[in-house]
Amino acid sequence: LKFPGAVVPAIRDSAALNEPFSVVLDRLEAEGKLRPNSWLRTWLDALAFSLSGLDCSGTTTAAMAFTVDELHRSDTRGLAYPLGGMGVVIDALVEAVERHGGTVRTGVRVNELMLEGSRATGLRFGPQSDELRAAEAVVCNASIWDSASLLPAQAPAGAAGAVEELREDWGQTPMTRSYIHLHVGLDAAGLDLAALEPHYTSMAAWDDVTAEQNMVAISNPALLDPSLCPEGKLILHMYGAGNEPFGIWSDADAAGRPAYERLKEERARRLWEAL
Repeated sequence: LKFPGAVVPAIRDSAALNEPFSVVLDRLEAEGKLRPNSWLRTWLDALAFSLSGLDCSGTTTAAMAFTVDELHRSDTRGLAYPLGGMGVVIDALVEAVERHGGTVRTGVRVNELMLEGSRATGLRFGPQSDELRAAEAVVCNASIWDSASLLPAQAPAGAAGAVEELREDWGQTPMTRSYIHLHVGLDAAGLDLAALEPHYTSMAAWDDVTAEQNMVAISNPALLDPSLCPEGKLILHMYGAGNEPFGIWSDADAAGRPAYERLKEERARRLWEAL
Protein backbone atom coordinates (compact mmCIF):
# COMPACT_ATOMS: atom_id res chain seq x y z
CA LEU A 1 0.00 0.00 0.00
CA LYS A 2 1.70 3.18 -1.21
CA PHE A 3 -0.33 5.82 0.66
CA PRO A 4 -1.80 4.14 3.77
CA GLY A 5 -2.26 7.44 5.58
CA ALA A 6 -4.74 8.57 2.92
CA VAL A 7 -6.27 5.25 1.90
CA VAL A 8 -7.15 3.82 5.33
CA PRO A 9 -9.33 6.80 6.39
CA ALA A 10 -10.98 6.81 2.95
CA ILE A 11 -11.93 3.14 3.35
CA ARG A 12 -13.22 3.81 6.86
CA ASP A 13 -15.35 6.74 5.68
CA SER A 14 -16.26 5.33 2.27
CA ALA A 15 -20.02 5.29 2.95
CA ALA A 16 -20.03 8.95 4.00
CA LEU A 17 -17.73 9.98 1.13
CA ASN A 18 -20.14 8.48 -1.40
CA GLU A 19 -23.14 10.33 0.04
CA PRO A 20 -24.36 13.56 -1.57
CA PHE A 21 -22.63 16.53 0.05
CA SER A 22 -26.05 17.96 0.87
CA VAL A 23 -26.31 15.26 3.58
CA VAL A 24 -23.28 16.80 5.31
CA LEU A 25 -24.71 20.31 5.03
CA ASP A 26 -28.13 19.21 6.29
CA ARG A 27 -26.46 17.65 9.32
CA LEU A 28 -24.44 20.83 10.02
CA GLU A 29 -27.60 22.91 9.81
CA ALA A 30 -29.42 20.54 12.22
CA GLU A 31 -26.50 20.82 14.66
CA GLY A 32 -26.55 24.61 14.48
CA LYS A 33 -23.10 24.78 12.85
CA LEU A 34 -24.35 26.20 9.53
CA ARG A 35 -27.03 28.85 9.17
CA PRO A 36 -29.98 27.60 7.09
CA ASN A 37 -30.27 29.15 3.62
CA SER A 38 -26.88 30.82 4.08
CA TRP A 39 -24.80 32.34 1.30
CA LEU A 40 -22.08 29.82 2.17
CA ARG A 41 -24.42 26.96 1.29
CA THR A 42 -25.31 28.69 -1.97
CA TRP A 43 -21.61 29.09 -2.75
CA LEU A 44 -21.02 25.40 -2.05
CA ASP A 45 -23.90 24.56 -4.41
CA ALA A 46 -22.15 26.70 -7.04
CA LEU A 47 -18.85 24.89 -6.43
CA ALA A 48 -20.60 21.52 -6.72
CA PHE A 49 -22.28 22.63 -9.94
CA SER A 50 -18.93 23.64 -11.43
CA LEU A 51 -17.65 20.11 -10.69
CA SER A 52 -20.54 17.92 -11.77
CA GLY A 53 -23.29 19.98 -13.39
CA LEU A 54 -25.40 19.29 -10.27
CA ASP A 55 -25.74 21.08 -6.95
CA CYS A 56 -24.72 19.53 -3.60
CA SER A 57 -27.67 17.14 -3.68
CA GLY A 58 -26.15 15.42 -6.71
CA THR A 59 -22.41 15.76 -6.00
CA THR A 60 -20.52 13.31 -3.78
CA THR A 61 -18.88 14.34 -0.54
CA ALA A 62 -15.60 12.86 -1.85
CA ALA A 63 -15.54 15.24 -4.83
CA MET A 64 -16.32 18.24 -2.65
CA ALA A 65 -13.77 17.32 0.02
CA PHE A 66 -11.00 16.94 -2.57
CA THR A 67 -11.85 20.23 -4.29
CA VAL A 68 -12.20 22.34 -1.14
CA ASP A 69 -8.84 21.00 0.03
CA GLU A 70 -7.24 21.87 -3.32
CA LEU A 71 -8.71 25.37 -3.29
CA HIS A 72 -6.88 26.10 -0.03
CA ARG A 73 -3.42 24.92 -1.05
CA SER A 74 -1.10 27.91 -1.20
CA ASP A 75 1.25 26.33 -3.75
CA THR A 76 -1.48 26.18 -6.45
CA ARG A 77 -3.08 29.59 -5.83
CA GLY A 78 -6.36 27.78 -5.43
CA LEU A 79 -6.43 25.52 -8.48
CA ALA A 80 -3.89 23.10 -9.91
CA TYR A 81 -3.06 22.86 -13.60
CA PRO A 82 -0.70 20.22 -15.07
CA LEU A 83 2.59 21.79 -16.12
CA GLY A 84 2.85 21.45 -19.90
CA GLY A 85 -0.92 21.31 -20.53
CA MET A 86 -3.54 18.58 -20.26
CA GLY A 87 -1.71 16.37 -22.77
CA VAL A 88 0.96 15.56 -20.20
CA VAL A 89 -1.66 13.80 -18.05
CA ILE A 90 -2.48 11.47 -20.94
CA ASP A 91 1.23 10.91 -21.63
CA ALA A 92 1.80 9.97 -17.98
CA LEU A 93 -1.07 7.48 -17.99
CA VAL A 94 0.19 5.86 -21.20
CA GLU A 95 3.73 5.66 -19.80
CA ALA A 96 2.43 3.98 -16.63
CA VAL A 97 0.46 1.37 -18.61
CA GLU A 98 3.41 0.58 -20.87
CA ARG A 99 5.87 0.48 -17.96
CA HIS A 100 3.83 -2.36 -16.47
CA GLY A 101 3.75 -4.31 -19.73
CA GLY A 102 0.47 -3.00 -21.12
CA THR A 103 -0.37 -1.79 -24.61
CA VAL A 104 -2.41 1.31 -25.45
CA ARG A 105 -4.43 1.10 -28.66
CA THR A 106 -6.19 4.21 -29.95
CA GLY A 107 -8.69 4.65 -32.76
CA VAL A 108 -10.33 1.30 -32.01
CA ARG A 109 -14.11 1.15 -31.78
CA VAL A 110 -15.47 -1.06 -29.01
CA ASN A 111 -18.64 -2.81 -30.20
CA GLU A 112 -19.74 -4.84 -27.21
CA LEU A 113 -18.81 -6.04 -23.74
CA MET A 114 -18.44 -9.80 -23.29
CA LEU A 115 -20.21 -11.25 -20.27
CA GLU A 116 -20.05 -14.55 -18.45
CA GLY A 117 -23.00 -14.62 -16.10
CA SER A 118 -23.15 -11.07 -14.73
CA ARG A 119 -19.38 -10.49 -14.95
CA ALA A 120 -17.63 -8.62 -17.77
CA THR A 121 -14.79 -10.77 -19.10
CA GLY A 122 -13.67 -8.92 -22.22
CA LEU A 123 -14.83 -6.97 -25.23
CA ARG A 124 -15.45 -7.21 -28.96
CA PHE A 125 -13.92 -4.47 -31.09
CA GLY A 126 -13.19 -3.34 -34.63
CA PRO A 127 -14.93 -4.03 -37.94
CA GLN A 128 -14.48 -7.80 -37.54
CA SER A 129 -15.65 -7.81 -33.88
CA ASP A 130 -12.34 -9.26 -32.73
CA GLU A 131 -12.33 -10.49 -29.14
CA LEU A 132 -10.06 -9.35 -26.34
CA ARG A 133 -10.36 -11.23 -23.06
CA ALA A 134 -9.43 -9.61 -19.76
CA ALA A 135 -6.78 -11.21 -17.60
CA GLU A 136 -8.44 -9.88 -14.46
CA ALA A 137 -11.17 -7.25 -15.02
CA VAL A 138 -12.71 -4.86 -17.53
CA VAL A 139 -12.53 -1.14 -16.71
CA CYS A 140 -15.03 0.95 -18.66
CA ASN A 141 -14.65 4.74 -18.68
CA ALA A 142 -17.42 5.42 -21.18
CA SER A 143 -20.42 7.50 -20.13
CA ILE A 144 -23.25 5.62 -18.48
CA TRP A 145 -25.40 6.04 -21.63
CA ASP A 146 -22.68 4.75 -23.96
CA SER A 147 -22.00 1.90 -21.54
CA ALA A 148 -25.67 0.89 -21.79
CA SER A 149 -25.27 0.51 -25.55
CA LEU A 150 -22.21 -1.72 -25.03
CA LEU A 151 -24.14 -4.35 -23.07
CA PRO A 152 -24.63 -7.42 -25.29
CA ALA A 153 -27.93 -7.82 -27.12
CA GLN A 154 -27.87 -11.54 -26.27
CA ALA A 155 -27.16 -11.78 -22.56
CA PRO A 156 -25.76 -15.01 -21.07
CA ALA A 157 -28.23 -17.57 -19.77
CA GLY A 158 -29.40 -16.69 -16.31
CA ALA A 159 -28.31 -13.05 -16.57
CA ALA A 160 -30.74 -11.73 -19.21
CA GLY A 161 -33.07 -10.11 -16.69
CA ALA A 162 -30.27 -8.42 -14.79
CA VAL A 163 -28.61 -7.14 -17.98
CA GLU A 164 -31.86 -5.69 -19.31
CA GLU A 165 -32.56 -4.04 -15.98
CA LEU A 166 -29.08 -2.52 -16.02
CA ARG A 167 -29.46 -1.36 -19.64
CA GLU A 168 -32.77 0.35 -18.82
CA ASP A 169 -31.45 1.91 -15.62
CA TRP A 170 -28.33 3.30 -17.31
CA GLY A 171 -30.16 4.45 -20.42
CA GLN A 172 -32.76 6.37 -18.42
CA THR A 173 -30.25 8.23 -16.27
CA PRO A 174 -31.00 11.97 -16.69
CA MET A 175 -28.36 13.91 -18.60
CA THR A 176 -26.93 17.20 -17.45
CA ARG A 177 -27.11 20.08 -19.86
CA SER A 178 -24.31 20.78 -22.33
CA TYR A 179 -21.32 23.15 -22.37
CA ILE A 180 -20.41 26.17 -24.48
CA HIS A 181 -16.74 27.12 -24.81
CA LEU A 182 -14.76 30.19 -25.83
CA HIS A 183 -10.98 30.10 -26.29
CA VAL A 184 -9.21 33.46 -26.47
CA GLY A 185 -5.60 34.53 -26.99
CA LEU A 186 -4.72 37.97 -25.60
CA ASP A 187 -1.82 40.36 -25.95
CA ALA A 188 -0.76 40.78 -22.33
CA ALA A 189 1.27 43.93 -22.90
CA GLY A 190 0.37 46.48 -20.21
CA LEU A 191 -1.49 43.96 -18.04
CA ASP A 192 -0.43 43.57 -14.41
CA LEU A 193 -0.17 39.78 -14.38
CA ALA A 194 0.56 39.81 -10.64
CA ALA A 195 -2.96 41.17 -10.09
CA LEU A 196 -4.61 38.34 -12.02
CA GLU A 197 -5.77 34.95 -10.75
CA PRO A 198 -5.45 31.59 -12.56
CA HIS A 199 -9.19 30.96 -12.28
CA TYR A 200 -12.37 33.00 -12.00
CA THR A 201 -16.06 32.19 -11.75
CA SER A 202 -18.60 34.67 -13.08
CA MET A 203 -22.17 34.43 -11.73
CA ALA A 204 -25.04 36.35 -13.32
CA ALA A 205 -27.19 35.71 -10.20
CA TRP A 206 -27.13 33.75 -6.93
CA ASP A 207 -30.79 32.79 -6.58
CA ASP A 208 -30.35 29.66 -8.74
CA VAL A 209 -26.73 28.70 -9.33
CA THR A 210 -27.78 25.99 -11.81
CA ALA A 211 -29.77 28.38 -14.05
CA GLU A 212 -29.16 28.49 -17.80
CA GLN A 213 -26.02 30.48 -18.70
CA ASN A 214 -25.66 31.69 -15.11
CA MET A 215 -22.24 30.36 -14.16
CA VAL A 216 -19.23 30.94 -16.41
CA ALA A 217 -15.82 29.52 -15.50
CA ILE A 218 -12.70 31.36 -16.70
CA SER A 219 -9.37 29.56 -16.74
CA ASN A 220 -6.11 31.49 -17.01
CA PRO A 221 -3.58 28.61 -16.80
CA ALA A 222 -0.55 30.43 -18.28
CA LEU A 223 -0.34 32.34 -15.03
CA LEU A 224 0.86 29.09 -13.44
CA ASP A 225 2.62 27.65 -16.50
CA PRO A 226 4.04 30.34 -18.84
CA SER A 227 5.14 27.65 -21.32
CA LEU A 228 1.52 27.31 -22.50
CA CYS A 229 1.73 30.44 -24.66
CA PRO A 230 4.32 32.83 -26.14
CA GLU A 231 5.94 35.42 -23.90
CA GLY A 232 3.78 38.49 -23.47
CA LYS A 233 0.57 36.62 -24.32
CA LEU A 234 -2.25 35.01 -22.37
CA ILE A 235 -4.64 32.21 -23.22
CA LEU A 236 -8.05 32.11 -21.59
CA HIS A 237 -10.69 29.38 -21.65
CA MET A 238 -14.25 30.39 -20.76
CA TYR A 239 -17.14 27.97 -20.60
CA GLY A 240 -20.68 27.63 -19.39
CA ALA A 241 -20.44 24.62 -17.09
CA GLY A 242 -23.32 22.25 -17.71
CA ASN A 243 -25.88 25.02 -18.11
CA GLU A 244 -26.27 25.16 -21.90
CA PRO A 245 -29.36 23.43 -23.39
CA PHE A 246 -28.33 21.04 -26.16
CA GLY A 247 -31.66 21.04 -27.97
CA ILE A 248 -31.29 24.54 -29.38
CA TRP A 249 -27.97 23.53 -30.93
CA SER A 250 -29.27 20.36 -32.55
CA ASP A 251 -32.21 22.38 -33.96
CA ALA A 252 -29.86 25.04 -35.33
CA ASP A 253 -27.58 22.39 -36.81
CA ALA A 254 -30.55 20.84 -38.61
CA ALA A 255 -31.53 24.29 -39.92
CA GLY A 256 -28.16 24.76 -41.65
CA ARG A 257 -24.84 26.49 -41.14
CA PRO A 258 -26.09 30.14 -41.17
CA ALA A 259 -28.59 29.40 -38.39
CA TYR A 260 -25.87 27.63 -36.40
CA GLU A 261 -23.45 30.56 -36.77
CA ARG A 262 -26.14 33.05 -35.66
CA LEU A 263 -26.87 30.97 -32.59
CA LYS A 264 -23.16 30.73 -31.80
CA GLU A 265 -22.81 34.52 -31.83
CA GLU A 266 -25.90 34.93 -29.68
CA ARG A 267 -25.03 32.31 -27.05
CA ALA A 268 -21.35 33.34 -26.82
CA ARG A 269 -22.36 36.83 -25.70
CA ARG A 270 -22.63 35.68 -22.08
CA LEU A 271 -19.03 34.38 -22.22
CA TRP A 272 -17.72 37.68 -23.58
CA GLU A 273 -19.61 39.53 -20.83
CA ALA A 274 -17.98 37.28 -18.23
CA LEU A 275 -14.54 38.07 -19.66
